[in-house]
Amino acid sequence: MAAIYPVARAVEHAAGLAGVQPLRVFAVLWPLWQVEITARVEDPAEYELLDSFVTRAVGQAGLDTAAAVAGFLGLGERTVRGCVQYLMTVGHLTADGERLELTPRGLRSMHDGRRYESKEVRQQLLFDRYTAGPFPRSHYANAVTVLDRPEPSLDGVRGSRFTALFASTAFRPEIVDALVRRPDRTGYNVPAEIDRPRVDGVRDAWLPAYLVRTGQGLLAYTAASDGRDAFVEGLCRQAPEVTSALPDTPPEDAERRWEAWLRKEHGGGTLRRQPNGVWRGTLPASAFAAGNRRLASYVVHDELFLQLWCDDRALRRTAMRDRALRIAQSRDVDSRAALDRRLGDLGRQYEVEPSTVDDLRAHAGRTGQEDLLARLEALPATS
Repeated sequence: MAAIYPVARAVEHAAGLAGVQPLRVFAVLWPLWQVEITARVEDPAEYELLDSFVTRAVGQAGLDTAAAVAGFLGLGERTVRGCVQYLMTVGHLTADGERLELTPRGLRSMHDGRRYESKEVRQQLLFDRYTAGPFPRSHYANAVTVLDRPEPSLDGVRGSRFTALFASTAFRPEIVDALVRRPDRTGYNVPAEIDRPRVDGVRDAWLPAYLVRTGQGLLAYTAASDGRDAFVEGLCRQAPEVTSALPDTPPEDAERRWEAWLRKEHGGGTLRRQPNGVWRGTLPASAFAAGNRRLASYVVHDELFLQLWCDDRALRRTAMRDRALRIAQSRDVDSRAALDRRLGDLGRQYEVEPSTVDDLRAHAGRTGQEDLLARLEALPATS
């Protein structure tokens, strides 16, 4: 699996935002600490039937000896004593001579209907190296890759070289203690019930990200989100050294560079700058004769980007429908409502009337793409 999606996807999203003027895009490796801790947690499990009966006999019926519990349940005293011994071992019962009493853990287990046991676990935590703050649970998802080396080239990510950002902050163990005391710690990958955390190891790590410089500030994109990464954007605002390290204006020769690129790749074309500041290279319909996948897409070179365009409205409409059918196959699109939102975005990107599901169904039939219909038909109305 690629460490992050292609940079053009981030550019496409940024360019489609109302009132935003994208200027440059930077492929970066955001510096983290990957901290491994060991701690005790209250681990819930299903009650064994006998354990539950004995617990309730003590806690609800008020029976305080093994003999009384055995008589109440109609079981052999030896069987009940074995269960009592186990419940004492896992910290649910205490005994003063023959007298039994539930511990706080035993009372909680009885009330919740779950058998809690103290268990040692190992946990990995991610901290930002600029602010020393924790990363949220969203950045621990399987889709998010955290690197242990600042590699400029990433597997599965073509056309981008990643630059590692530098943070001089030193790690302090107190930031782990502060995190585990927070009432909202579960939102940062820390179990709700945690005791005696111990830091076992700390290593540098890096999160692949795209930062889009705009006239309004930095937009951040990572694999933790389908769109903008609001958390990393917040870190950018708290770390002025990140903003100052990235050029804030396009190079003066940007127009000349794109004119040269159009001549080299397509034998020429018409270069115009759009109201949002994005360059657009307009090509004849014949330039897309071999396929329309690149129409309305973005080319990224040297932190600059260009949208490939064609004035043929019918061709743009066909290209939009083809792309919409491909998008419908994505795991990110899990309902008709989600697809409708993407169709609206595509209509604005291709500057044509947005498609509907019925429109896509008819287009698939006309163009021999019936194999893409199964996923389309299977989408529920809402997620």
